[in-house]
Amino acid sequence: MFKNMKLSTKIGIGFGVVIVIAGVLGFTGWQGMTNIRDQMDVYTQWGDIDMVMNEGVSQKILRLDNAFGNYRHTPDETSLADLQNAIADAQEGIHEWSSLVSEYSDLAAVAAEVDQHIEMYSEVISQYQESLNIQNQIQEQWDTIVADCLALLLTTMENVIDPAKEQAEQAQDIARMVQWGAIDMIMNEAVIANVLKLQTMAHDYAAAGSEDAWQSFLGSHQSAIEGLSEWQELLSGQSQLEASAQQIATYLTEYHRLGGNFHDQINTVGGLESQVYESAQGLFVKLDEAMETVIDPAKEEAVNQANSTQARSALLTSVLAIGGVVLGIVLAFFITSSIVKPVKRIIDNLTEGADQVSSASNQVSVASQSLAEGSTEQAAGLEETSSSLEEMSSMTKQNADNAQQANSLAGDAKVAAERGNESMARMTEAISQIQNSAGETAKIIKVIDEIAFQTNLLALNAAVEAARAGEAGKGFAVVAEEVRNLAMRSAEAAKNTAALIEDSVKNSQNGVDITSEVAKMLEEIVTSVGKTTELVGEIAAASQEQAQGIDQVNTAMAQMDKVTQQNAANAEESASAAEELNAQAKQMNNIVGELAAMVGGTISRQTGSKVNNHPSPYSRDLSGGDHVYHHIAGGKGSVQRKTPSPHPVTPSRRTAESSLPLDSDDFDEFSG
Repeated sequence: MFKNMKLSTKIGIGFGVVIVIAGVLGFTGWQGMTNIRDQMDVYTQWGDIDMVMNEGVSQKILRLDNAFGNYRHTPDETSLADLQNAIADAQEGIHEWSSLVSEYSDLAAVAAEVDQHIEMYSEVISQYQESLNIQNQIQEQWDTIVADCLALLLTTMENVIDPAKEQAEQAQDIARMVQWGAIDMIMNEAVIANVLKLQTMAHDYAAAGSEDAWQSFLGSHQSAIEGLSEWQELLSGQSQLEASAQQIATYLTEYHRLGGNFHDQINTVGGLESQVYESAQGLFVKLDEAMETVIDPAKEEAVNQANSTQARSALLTSVLAIGGVVLGIVLAFFITSSIVKPVKRIIDNLTEGADQVSSASNQVSVASQSLAEGSTEQAAGLEETSSSLEEMSSMTKQNADNAQQANSLAGDAKVAAERGNESMARMTEAISQIQNSAGETAKIIKVIDEIAFQTNLLALNAAVEAARAGEAGKGFAVVAEEVRNLAMRSAEAAKNTAALIEDSVKNSQNGVDITSEVAKMLEEIVTSVGKTTELVGEIAAASQEQAQGIDQVNTAMAQMDKVTQQNAANAEESASAAEELNAQAKQMNNIVGELAAMVGGTISRQTGSKVNNHPSPYSRDLSGGDHVYHHIAGGKGSVQRKTPSPHPVTPSRRTAESSLPLDSDDFDEFSG
């Protein structure tokens, strides 16, 4: 009957049995875990009780006792605040613990006693503060009594003893001097000294509070009484001194009474402390008993029950698991035996096709990869060439701009040279005019020289004629002499002026010659600048044409680079597609290997050897075989894989029929 069932029915029965077994195992495990969780909740509850008792009760009571001890040794505001905070924390901790143990009568009774112990601290603190206030008042009264006693003794000494001693000295009464000297000495040594010692012992007893200090206080008081009695024996007949001694005795009696009160307060405080510490010790004993008799046994019982539940669950689960394994092995044997034969034939066909596809895809992948690498290198070379051309274009444009600027500057230089040539021509003409004016001036000087020469001749003739005239011509001779002197001076001045004008004419001639030379040089400069301007203009035009040509070449290289980049991208996409094809072939080989693994070890090894004959550098390990079988058997489409290509490639899709080419006859073999 099992052989005649369909494949889906066989698999359904197998999975149904597995699901039932899994459900039973799951229910058993869930029930066991629930019981264990309940027991662990109980254990956790007792653990919380234990933890809160230790941290919230025991430790806080210890802190409270320590705070009380600190306050007892140093009763100030800080220690009191710490003590009050410790009381508040302890109350909070015991309230928390009381809420956890309210269901357990034994622990609730212990919690109530702890609460009473903590409340007792408030009363003890009140009594302790009252006792401290009484002690402080007693100390103040002690100091007041000592001060009054010393003041009385000082007054007695100043008003009675010192005047009496002075009178005895004035009267030279030896007996009275000895009497009053003894009274003064005994008062200082037996009264004042003992009173001061009593005050010291009182302060020591107030600080220590011990029994030894109390006995020392009593001894000092007795010494003060005896000293006062010794002093009183010397005061017979001295009414003022006897009254002072009586008053001092009253002071000492009051001092002793206050000391007794102080002693009673110290004993009261000690009793309170003993009560607190004894209560604390009793609480710790009860807490330890609660831990040993209630909490620890409850925790241990919860752990034991959890272990027992776990053991029962483990035993039941093991029995069910073993039965499920045996039943699964039987079902697997029958189902596998009905599937192996048809699957073997499918594996052979798939193996042959996968090997062929893998070999072809490997060749295509290698060729595409080589093409992609070559295209990438070519694109890189074109990119470098394009970059170099861009740099050359930039430099050529810069040279063209510089040449254009140089042409403009050369034109400006030519215009400036032409203007300089024109200015030099005007300067040459002006110098020629100056030379002509100097020549005319020289002619005028010659005329003046000739006039002076003729005047000199006339003066000589007049002098000759005056000499001939004798006495009558003396005055005329003097005039003739003066005219002759004037003519000579005129001739001398004309001579000097002629020399200067001659030098000026020579300098003007030199200036004309130099100006002519400069004019010729300026004409040559103008000619050279013109030629330079023409050459620079030609260079600028050539640079502009060169820049335009390089721009065109750069544009062409950019287009070539774009085309090469596109070719490289296409080659990479082709290589990626080849890799995808190779990966799909590898996937098919893996599917075949997994199918072979389903059938038997021998076919698996054979298939694996065939697949390894064509290793691909881009192959990947594909997992999830059950998912692949589900898609193929259900006809739900292909299994998509991603390749490591830098460009997205649309994965190919395969149908169930193309992956496993089974016909209706092949499926009939599965149905038996």
